[in-house]
Amino acid sequence: MPFLCALCRGLLSLSLGAYFGAVTMSAIAAITTFQILDPDRETAGRVAGTMFARLDILTTILIVVAAISLAGALALRAYPRIRALSLGAGVILLTAAWGLSVFWINPRIVGMQRAGLTQEPAFHRLHKTSERSLGMQGLFAGVLAITAAAGGRASSRESE
Repeated sequence: MPFLCALCRGLLSLSLGAYFGAVTMSAIAAITTFQILDPDRETAGRVAGTMFARLDILTTILIVVAAISLAGALALRAYPRIRALSLGAGVILLTAAWGLSVFWINPRIVGMQRAGLTQEPAFHRLHKTSERSLGMQGLFAGVLAITAAAGGRASSRESE
């Protein structure tokens, strides 16, 4: 059992850390893309849109791995109770922010881009919402990765 506990904790930490890294690097890359291609914002938007479409695929894989790893860690009681509860709640929040981006925000941004509505106030509000959602995802994933990596069950008193 110790091997399985360590495996679940390790996969959870790695998937959340990779999620944090992917979101952070994508944000930096998007900003850089717009700076390099300035003033051609249309091309920069297409490049960033392609990049974020790939980010959606990667984060989908990582959120599934994190959820499965967390379920395994919880089933094996690999974490003290309070940490298990905080990890569970955090992964639920991360999944909600991910779902908001992948299923609601990003499809609308792509639709408005295809319709040529990128100068509309609604597009700018949606874009700001996307930035905030990605920021929340990065924050949640980073904190959860640190929490998950902090170790397993230390003592029987801590788990009660």
